[in-house]
Amino acid sequence: MKDVLVDGSELLADIGERLNKEIRAVKNWRNLAYRLNISNEKYSAFDTSKEKAKSPTKMMFEWLAKWKPALNIGDLLKSVKEIDRFDVVEIITKEAQAGEFVLYKLNNFVD
Repeated sequence: MKDVLVDGSELLADIGERLNKEIRAVKNWRNLAYRLNISNEKYSAFDTSKEKAKSPTKMMFEWLAKWKPALNIGDLLKSVKEIDRFDVVEIITKEAQAGEFVLYKLNNFVD
């Protein structure tokens, strides 16, 4: 069972695939960023709608790793539930146990 969302992980790819989609009436990574108290000024930098090769969800987790390293699975799940993305809740809970866990680990941010 994974306890870390790592760069290139299947879990991060699954979360990104779901949250990166721009579908009317379906909340996405922007709504999650707002719920995680990331300012609009900060999360607007994650918008890669013109650059299809980049994942705004991945960029958001990179930012969280650097600026909110104490964020735990409970915080993430609460925020995902608040945006009514129970599909994402399901894939996270399948991979992680309740309690503290590192949300994202990149060599650049975490040793």
